[in-house]
Amino acid sequence: MTDAAPLPHEKLAALLAPWLGNPDLVKDLPLPALIDVTVEPNARPDLVDLQTRLAAAVPGASIDDHRLWLARLIDLGRTVAATAIAIVVLVGLVCGVTVIYATRTGMSVHAEVIEVLHLIGATDDYIARQFAARAFSLAFKGGLAGLVLTAPVLAAVVLESRRIEGGFLADLSLPNYGWAACAALPLVAALLAMATARITVHSTLARLV
Repeated sequence: MTDAAPLPHEKLAALLAPWLGNPDLVKDLPLPALIDVTVEPNARPDLVDLQTRLAAAVPGASIDDHRLWLARLIDLGRTVAATAIAIVVLVGLVCGVTVIYATRTGMSVHAEVIEVLHLIGATDDYIARQFAARAFSLAFKGGLAGLVLTAPVLAAVVLESRRIEGGFLADLSLPNYGWAACAALPLVAALLAMATARITVHSTLARLV
């Protein structure tokens, strides 16, 4: 144990205020006396023995251990993070398949134009760049639209999470690099769409030769 101190009434009231809502109600409640104990990071105190000794010394006293609750909360957070990553990967795969399908459809529709371009000396790389530029433009516009619609929702979730923390939960807000990563998503999506379209055109034209 590194530190033990009684929890001030003001701090206890501040912890309960987000759950009860009315600050005046907290002041009128008969709140129990709490002792905040800090232990070494790697220490594993025997809580059963401590509970027995504490009950013998102070009848009615009890120990509140949050380790199980926090472990489940951490597992939930990791599960949510893994699910979010899986969703991003799936969305990326779907976008890639969509770009491939749209590119091949565009090449089929403009097959005669592509043939004429070949006859006048246009290279496969030139044709691929035209489709890639189109895919980049569409993906970037779509990414921006998605970011504009998603950012307010994400900001609202962060603000609401701050209201329910109440001293029990860690800060759930995104760090600066997290917001920067979100802002870069439209550009990343556009670059992936451009590369996918370029590869698709080259592979399709190679099979036609």
